[in-house]
Amino acid sequence: MQTRRFVLLTLIVVFTMALSITVTHAQDITLHWTLPSITADQGTVDINALDDLLTLRINGLDGETADRPVVSLACQNAETQESATVRLSPLALDRAPDSLTMQFDIATQLLGLPYPIDAWALESKPLAIISERAVESADRLSQPELREEFAWTAGYMLETARHSYQPPYGDGLLNCTFETDSAPISAPLQITFGRGLPEGVYERDFATPDVSAWPSWVLDESFVPRGAGQPDDVGFRAELDMLLAMQETRGADELAMIRQWDDGSAVGPWIEITMSSVLEHHMNPPRAARAYALVSVAMYEAMIATSQLEPMFSAVACLHETGVQPVVPCDSNPTYPAEHAVVAGAASTVLTYLFPDQAAEFAVWAAEAAESRLWAGASLQFFNDAGLALGRQVGELVIARGQSDGSDAVFEGEIPQGDQYWIPEAPAFNGPTEPMAGQWQTWNLTSPDQFRPGLPPEYGSPEFMAEVQEVYDVTQNLTLEQQMIASFWQDKNGTYTPPGHWNAIALELVRDAGLNSAETARIFAALNTAQADAFTALWDAKFTYWSLRPITAIQRLIDPDWQPYIYTPPFPSYMSGHSTTSSAAAVVLGHFFPDDAEQLTAWAEEAALSRLYGGIHFRSDNETGLAVGRLVAGEALARFASSETGV
Repeated sequence: MQTRRFVLLTLIVVFTMALSITVTHAQDITLHWTLPSITADQGTVDINALDDLLTLRINGLDGETADRPVVSLACQNAETQESATVRLSPLALDRAPDSLTMQFDIATQLLGLPYPIDAWALESKPLAIISERAVESADRLSQPELREEFAWTAGYMLETARHSYQPPYGDGLLNCTFETDSAPISAPLQITFGRGLPEGVYERDFATPDVSAWPSWVLDESFVPRGAGQPDDVGFRAELDMLLAMQETRGADELAMIRQWDDGSAVGPWIEITMSSVLEHHMNPPRAARAYALVSVAMYEAMIATSQLEPMFSAVACLHETGVQPVVPCDSNPTYPAEHAVVAGAASTVLTYLFPDQAAEFAVWAAEAAESRLWAGASLQFFNDAGLALGRQVGELVIARGQSDGSDAVFEGEIPQGDQYWIPEAPAFNGPTEPMAGQWQTWNLTSPDQFRPGLPPEYGSPEFMAEVQEVYDVTQNLTLEQQMIASFWQDKNGTYTPPGHWNAIALELVRDAGLNSAETARIFAALNTAQADAFTALWDAKFTYWSLRPITAIQRLIDPDWQPYIYTPPFPSYMSGHSTTSSAAAVVLGHFFPDDAEQLTAWAEEAALSRLYGGIHFRSDNETGLAVGRLVAGEALARFASSETGV
């Protein structure tokens, strides 16, 4: 064998892989490879990366070298310390007299490694199935658990509905070793996943909406905003010096904190927190809809109140001139009071009212949300102090409304008796759930019965019997696709519930659009007040008509042994709750995101059908719910018509 000199190659190879998936974030997820100081004992090694393909050429080989060497990647997740090794199978191999060239499809190989995965980048359908299977919020799963559940879900979706999903890679780092048994290369390399921390975490809209014309539920002319005192020049300089000192010590933990709370807007993380609290407390759908509305309105009203406090101090929005180097995008809008702090103060205050057992957690998270802007170099301490104080003030007003909305009323009536009326059913024989919710104070409707529908089909009539038979026939022969749809939209107690499902969809839309905090708050206020009104309206109908469920009718009239595909909830049938709230949500979101309106409508109709497939609603329950939901959405959008600035 001819003696050859060892060749030291210093290679820095960085490439971006554009993934063909729909994720909740505005920017494509990027993947970076860094391969430093690769040494080959047998010759020169050339590595080239293009798109998702990696080409390896080993030069200076002799005849004793294997024609098809074993190439592997051994990687460790820097955060979780999990390790795994994958064998790379070349797509193509070209053997020349003194060299070997191999080409690998890296994207498919990554699935065998402990890659980071982002729970909140999951599309809503896999997210719901994961939460259903895991019986807890996806964001509470560990990385190994989340990867396992996602792999199961992706396989299930492919098998049952022919939907293929690639993993939504999160922010993280793999420390790897690239090895081949043909040329003894043992080279360290790194694979970095994510959206580009610390710079440009999300694309976002820096337009400044005029919130002065936005409608309000709790703020009026008597409102006087509470703000923190303003420091003198010496105090201002001291706060800048503090940011400069923090900038010098900013490390991985601080960058992780910034990433957690930098969501394009300040609103998204608090919607996620609300969803998780609803899940953990096993809230029923009307209570959950009320919770989403109260938190969303608090954040929305806080943005309106912020506009009243901004003129009190001429703040610098970008601190570049001071030597501070922000690690998040910086705009030209005022930063006083800090919007992350305002939103955190408002949301945490209302969440504490709704879930008092989590008060300590909410306080910590509010402080952390505000502090993250200091570490990011995007705010000053007194900006944060003013924001937290103002947010809490607004939150207290929203709590006052919640305390007087009738949600503490106690049912003292009687369940009507007769063949046509609802009765508690198996397995729990509970109920009725929240019979007074149809009398709660509405947000946009003039009264709970504003859109009360006409009577459901009369018990025993040909129309009624046809609907009973339809439910029986459909559930006897469910396809795999129909089973998946019924399971996906089930959203029973102990999940995010139906209104939470639409909040997850809305999070995708606002992040994809890169909306600012004010616009995001407005959309969630419109969405969640519409959904809260939808539940009040449909509960008014449910407990006006007290109509029986399919399980009662089918077991009595057709088959005493029949059981529905999904759990029958403990309240009357007419109208369908999921149909009503889904229709309202789809119309509201379709208004703000017209390019997605057709898909949103299709999802609402699928949600309605899911109740038929599940065997818990008649067709008239679903169709009436869809119609009423559209009317409820119209009232919500009418309230916001004067605040339109476009999305």
